[in-house]
Amino acid sequence: MKTLAVSGRTRKIPWFLNIDEFKGSASLLDDVILGTKFAKEAINLMQVQDGRWKTRWGTGYLGTGIPGENNIVAAWPFNRSDGTQDIIAICDSGNSYKTSNLGATWSAITGVTFDVTATQYYFEQAENQLLISNGVDRLTRYNGTAMIRYTPMAAPASLTGTRNVLTAGAYSQFYQVTALNEVGETVGSNEFTITTNKPRNQWIQSSSERIDLSWAAVTGAIRYQVYWSDISGDELLLAETSTTTISFQDDGSYVQNPFFSVPTEDSTGAPAFKMVSFSGSRLWGITDEYVWWSGTDPYVGYFSDAFGGGYQPINKGSGEKLVWVGHFRSGKGDPVATVITKNSKGLGSVWQVALEATTIADTTIIVPNPLRLPGPIGTAAPLGVVSANDRLYIPNSTGIFSLNNQEQVTNILATPELSANIRPDIQGLLDIEMQAGIWFDSKVIFTASEGGGENDIMFGLDTERGEWFYKWTIGFKSFLEVSGDLGRNMLVAVPNSGNTLIQISPNIKGDLGQPFYQSWISGLIPVSEDMTVFARLKETEIELGRPVGTIYFETLGVDDKRGFSSLGTRLITDSVSNIDFTAGLWGEYMFGDDDDVPRTFSQASVKKGKKIRRKINSIQFHVYSSSSDTDFTILKLQARGFIEKLKTPASFFR
Repeated sequence: MKTLAVSGRTRKIPWFLNIDEFKGSASLLDDVILGTKFAKEAINLMQVQDGRWKTRWGTGYLGTGIPGENNIVAAWPFNRSDGTQDIIAICDSGNSYKTSNLGATWSAITGVTFDVTATQYYFEQAENQLLISNGVDRLTRYNGTAMIRYTPMAAPASLTGTRNVLTAGAYSQFYQVTALNEVGETVGSNEFTITTNKPRNQWIQSSSERIDLSWAAVTGAIRYQVYWSDISGDELLLAETSTTTISFQDDGSYVQNPFFSVPTEDSTGAPAFKMVSFSGSRLWGITDEYVWWSGTDPYVGYFSDAFGGGYQPINKGSGEKLVWVGHFRSGKGDPVATVITKNSKGLGSVWQVALEATTIADTTIIVPNPLRLPGPIGTAAPLGVVSANDRLYIPNSTGIFSLNNQEQVTNILATPELSANIRPDIQGLLDIEMQAGIWFDSKVIFTASEGGGENDIMFGLDTERGEWFYKWTIGFKSFLEVSGDLGRNMLVAVPNSGNTLIQISPNIKGDLGQPFYQSWISGLIPVSEDMTVFARLKETEIELGRPVGTIYFETLGVDDKRGFSSLGTRLITDSVSNIDFTAGLWGEYMFGDDDDVPRTFSQASVKKGKKIRRKINSIQFHVYSSSSDTDFTILKLQARGFIEKLKTPASFFR
């Protein structure tokens, strides 16, 4: 802002106001505190070109609807090894579909269906498979052809044994056996008890003193593990069968592994993870109170401890539920799995789980070390957690927070609030758990609910400028980024209702063919620091970049007689020309009315003004439009007049 100071009381002193620098939305500040840079209102606008406000991206259908389906629940890209990409969509019927041509055609995916009660889905591609979790169904894999789920295996049955040359006696031996497949391990079999005349550590192998165990085969098992103890219920891992052999000879030479007890949960069908994500070289998954990790290559996705996997309770019994897991780093910069929880207040905590390897004899033990970070808070909106710019952006009921290193403090992660400028708007949102977010075009974009029931707005942080834009009057269930034509990525959204995906693009005007309202309002800017000084406002001007459509430029202010009111409005419509050239019969050019689409030309800069002639104490600008195909960029606003030192209005003293 540039203004001329008051230097006298009787001279006619020019007054001039210029606004050509812009900041983001700031609902935290009152109109009279905003100054010239912050926006009191920025509906359906975004910042470009050094922060200047411009019409936001429009929306349009991506391809066609999925035949026979009502609503898409979730969607995600699947990258094939040949460099092509499918889009996978899951519908509220539980059926899933794929398209390889951006929704031009859809085909059903066979294999399994999803539970219709599942409402939020998470996707992670690993080992050329798309892993799908929703907290209801067991972990599902799309392999490029079909949906696959492991079938949980039954625990081994009919475990029995004989003493060979040993005899019955006062020493009890307790055994259990588990079965393993590629993803996990069953719970224990029936506990088999047998007595011997010697304690196990005194058996003589050369004398064939042993217990011969056998059990019934389990369909799908790739190996078995044997657990032993001399106390019932305390069995620890003793040995494993290297094949699907359903027998084992315990001759007393095997040593218990004190770190592995009989599993209390079956993982052979893969748990019903709420979310699965890569961190480091492992896959991580969460249920309400447990975090799981898989082995490393070649056992990525194998969650049994037999393959280097395992699980660990996090804050069990506290009332907090695990809602998000992903890759981040510790305060020292070391990569580490990070878990976010929620509580009844819509907040929660942040945990990091490091795995420490310990080798005992020839066995490597993975020991988890969960650590709750001091200070950071959690979220009830896991779909809204966004990883970008070496930060985790975390939305919750009080604001948008960023997990990152605390400035000027070594080895400490903190979660400062980023959304202070729009805090009243954030804290007024409803149904927080439905919020979703994505990182796209250097912007952290969220969709949320103002009215309740479904997401009905979008807003975001422009990280290049460090400014918020609030709000866009359209909302979605979730976002995804897909590969478009010419190698350009596209922002795509899952609609609140309907069987067609939505594209969000700067090349589209309007929302699904309909115009949307656009509005920018400045702060209420005083004429002078002296609140009793008035200016005789002669005129206001606006400069718009490449305007198209019908745009209104309104000047408002506090005058000497009527208080706050509209001072004048200018309609801007004459900035566009449509010219259609066609080739004539003999090669000359002429104006035509054929069916070709006309080319639209808009001026790079259009300047318009409005005569005012009012005495004002403060001024405010409003630029808005609701016409179809409107597009504009606010480049500059200004006002000019003369300072007048009037008698202080009587209203000041009432």
